[in-house]
Amino acid sequence: MTGIAVGTLSPAARIDHDVALAQVRFMLHQHQVRKYQERALDTYAGEPFRALDWQLQGMTQTGATTYGTPEEWKLVVGRVNAIPQFLAAAQEQLLAGVSAIHAPDRRMLQRDGLDTSQANAKYFAETLPKFAEARITGENKDQLLTDLRAAGKQASEGYLKFREFIAATFFARGAVKSAFAGDRFAMGEQEYNWAVRNNLSITATAAELYDGAWPIVEATEQGMIDLAREIGKQHNWKLPSEGPAAVRAVFDELSKDYRIRRGDGRLVP
Repeated sequence: MTGIAVGTLSPAARIDHDVALAQVRFMLHQHQVRKYQERALDTYAGEPFRALDWQLQGMTQTGATTYGTPEEWKLVVGRVNAIPQFLAAAQEQLLAGVSAIHAPDRRMLQRDGLDTSQANAKYFAETLPKFAEARITGENKDQLLTDLRAAGKQASEGYLKFREFIAATFFARGAVKSAFAGDRFAMGEQEYNWAVRNNLSITATAAELYDGAWPIVEATEQGMIDLAREIGKQHNWKLPSEGPAAVRAVFDELSKDYRIRRGDGRLVP
């Protein structure tokens, strides 16, 4: 894309060109500089399920309650068969990050590494075969189910092994090891400056943005307080003297005035 003569493009195409280049730079920076592939545990744990879910949603309807042609279900079996290999590659990436302390965030280790892996193991071993049994039709149904159950069993075992790897590598006595217990979501000022400059084409630094934004934050907060007191006065509510507490009190009062939607779609108190 850098070889494109930008001057020959229409205004709309030039915008697309700039956005595309910014995204390419961002992805390369994530991979080559930040080494995000060495700590993308949420992607590794969740992507096989999400990708398969989208694939199932796009299947051809073959009956009143059945979906998927034989060819589409063969593609599902192929995707599920690839999951153990995918998780093995993910484990290699995470191991590479361990030595450089490019570890996933401690919350991600628990939520995605342990919890999601456990849930996905059950899904591929139990839920997916039952779902397929109710959706597949045709003379190849029995063979497809046999193949899918076998693939799901291997995928489930792959997830359980992946979970064991996470537990053994990052946990000790049920808690995240101290070396990996830091906040890995915080990217730091230097990286934030790069992202703002590349992704948004803003030349101001993070510190300058923070200082410039604070008066706006204060003005917005004061506007919320003033509005809360006005609403409280209209309803004769006794509000706390502190501004933030007054806003919270008004929200609490307004939340009591809720409505529920009836079966016919009308709103009633």
